[in-house]
Amino acid sequence: MKLEQDLTAQINAAVAIYRTNPKPLRRLSAYLRQSKTRKACGNCAKKLLKKEPFSKDAIASLIFAYADHKCGDFRTALDLAHQRAKGDPEILNKIMGKVMSNMDAKELNKFNMLLQEYNHESAENARRQTINLQAQARLLKRTHIEPHTCDVITVASNEGPYIAEFIHHYLYQGFSNLFIGLNNDTSEKTGPIISAIAQHYPQVHLIDTDQEHQKGRQRGSCCKLYDEASKITKSTHCMVVDVDESWVAYPFSTKIQDFLTVHRHSDVISSNWVHCHGGNLFDNPLDLSNTHLRITDKFKSLFRYGIAATDLGAHVPWVLAEPKILHTSSDGNAIHSKAINGLRRLSKSGTQACIQTANTSWVIHRFMRSELEYTNKLLYPDANNNEIPFKPGRKGYLHPEESFESSLLAKNLFGNLRIPPKSYIESLERFIEICGVRNLITDARSDIDEKLIKNRIERIQPTEIRKYRDIWTRTFRGTRFLELLEQRSGNSCA
Repeated sequence: MKLEQDLTAQINAAVAIYRTNPKPLRRLSAYLRQSKTRKACGNCAKKLLKKEPFSKDAIASLIFAYADHKCGDFRTALDLAHQRAKGDPEILNKIMGKVMSNMDAKELNKFNMLLQEYNHESAENARRQTINLQAQARLLKRTHIEPHTCDVITVASNEGPYIAEFIHHYLYQGFSNLFIGLNNDTSEKTGPIISAIAQHYPQVHLIDTDQEHQKGRQRGSCCKLYDEASKITKSTHCMVVDVDESWVAYPFSTKIQDFLTVHRHSDVISSNWVHCHGGNLFDNPLDLSNTHLRITDKFKSLFRYGIAATDLGAHVPWVLAEPKILHTSSDGNAIHSKAINGLRRLSKSGTQACIQTANTSWVIHRFMRSELEYTNKLLYPDANNNEIPFKPGRKGYLHPEESFESSLLAKNLFGNLRIPPKSYIESLERFIEICGVRNLITDARSDIDEKLIKNRIERIQPTEIRKYRDIWTRTFRGTRFLELLEQRSGNSCA
C-alpha cells in the first residue's frame, strides 16, 4: 500500500513538470515495467500517452501492465501497438522488445501464449469483418424497409426451460424477426420448442450455428445470424440479446416502434442492464416481486442496419472508425469511443439513464433466478465429459441490497406489486397454447430438480472435486449443495 502511494505521488509529480521537463515521466514509464509495479506501470503509461500519443515507450508499458492475464485492456494495448507501427514490422518489434526485456522466463511464456491468442483472435476478427461488411453492403441495397422496426439476434444452448418466454416477450414488444442460433444443445430440448413456435410465427428463424460457435464463440454465431438476417430482413434495426434478457421501455406500454421513432437519429442506442438476483422457481422473466434488483452502467445495445459493423458482441457492435456514428444512451446522451487501429470498439458501459425519463429503455437480466436454477447452470450437462466439471464465473448465490433507485424503477414499470400487467401474462399463456409447446416446456424444466442436481454432483469423482475446490467454494456459496460438495471432497465440516 505504501509503495503504491509513493509511486502514485512520483507519477503525479512527473506529470506536473512534464511541460518544462518531460524526461522524468518518460523514465518512470520505463522503470515501472516490473512485475511488482504493474498497476503503477499502467497508470504511468496512460498519463504519458495523453501527452505523447505515439510514444513507443508508453505503449510498451501499457502492454506490460496488462500482460499477466487475458483481458480487453491487453487487447486494446496491442491494438495501439499495431496502430503505431502502421504495418512496419521494425516498429512493432521495437515495442515488443521493450515489453519483453523486463520479463522472466515464466512471464515470457505467458506473454507469448497471450500473444498467440491475440493473433488468432485478430485473424478471426478479420474474417468476421469481411462477412459483416458484405452483409452491410447487402442491407444498404434493399429497396423496401419498414420504418422504425427492429430484429433480434440471439444464441441459444440448452435454453428449453426459457426459450418460449423469450420469443413471446420480443414478439409482444413488437420486434419483427427473431434470428436464433442454436449450438451445443446437448439437452436436445431447445430446438423442438423453437421449431414448433416457428410453425405458427414464421418470423422466428432457427439457424444452426454450431460450427461458427466453435470457431468464434458468441461473436461467431452472431456473425452467421447477421449474415442470414441481411438476406431477408426489411427492418431498420437489430438487437443482440441473450435468452435471459428482456428489453422493456418506460412506460411499459411503449413498444419498440414507438421507442425507435423517438430515437430515430441515433445509430446505436444502449440500454442499461438491470440485474435480477434471486427469485422463485420459474418466475415469469418480468416478475420483479421476488428478486433484488441492481441497475448497472453496463449496456445492451440495438443498432441501425447499414452502419459499418465489423463485429457483433454481446453488449455493443464494433464498427469501422469512419464514417462516425451517433451512439447514445436510451435517454439520449451521446456516448463517445476512441478509434484504435481503424476500428471503433464502442463503449460497453459508462453512464446510466434517468429512471424518470419517458422513452428510456432497460434490459432486465435474470442474472440469477431461483437457487435451483442458479445451481443447475454451475455444472456442465455431463460433468465427467468436461475437462473441468464446474463452470467458473459466478460468485455465489448472494443477493446485494437493493437500492432505492432500483426499487423505484421496478415500480415505475410495473406498479407497487412489481409484476407485469395481466394482459402480458395472459398473452404468454395464449402463446404457449397456440404453439402447443406446454408439454415440451414442462419436460425441459423437469431437468432442474434438487435430486437430479445431487446425482450429478455425486457422479463427480472426489479427486476432481478436490482439484477444483477454488471454483466450487466460490460459485456454490449460498446454496444448499455446498455442504454436499464439502462431504464429497473428503472435507466435511460436520
